[in-house]
Amino acid sequence: MNLTEFDNKAAKYGLKVRLVEEKDAKKILELRTNTSLSLHLHATDSSIDKQIQYIKDYKIKEQSGVEFYFAFMVTDSFDPIGFYRVHSIDYKNKTFCIGSWIFERTSLESIPILADILSKEFGFEQLNLDTCFFDVRRDNKKVMKYHKLFSPIFINEDLEQNNYFYLQKSDFLHNKEILLKNLI
Repeated sequence: MNLTEFDNKAAKYGLKVRLVEEKDAKKILELRTNTSLSLHLHATDSSIDKQIQYIKDYKIKEQSGVEFYFAFMVTDSFDPIGFYRVHSIDYKNKTFCIGSWIFERTSLESIPILADILSKEFGFEQLNLDTCFFDVRRDNKKVMKYHKLFSPIFINEDLEQNNYFYLQKSDFLHNKEILLKNLI
């Protein structure tokens, strides 16, 4: 898949984006095994070899267009500051999921938000899908509050710790403009 349009959109916000590569394994593990950053994420094995294999397997999914794992950088750097996945793409039902949203704490607070908006735009606009599914840990109040700005529909919660939502394309597009005006 050609990511030029996605990267051009990111550049408007001072970001660059590319697909994750094997060389990103160390940085991904650094972020995902940082206890303060990964508090609300699924556990990650700390094996670099397993992370590299995970990325290799992911490249196959990217080739088939069912999952994409993005690395985000600021425009003056080649080192990723965060990662985000668009996954479980179902072209027949026009749905996708987002997740594995993790960024350095040193990045500006707006950067992870812009990466989320860009990733949703990728699913809704570039892949022409209609519905985005995601889950948020109940105790992750800050991210829960942020996602609610888009008016998602609550689906369910599990006994463990997750709330499940879906977001329609029309709600995203409407609320995105309002959020961007306040963010930029």
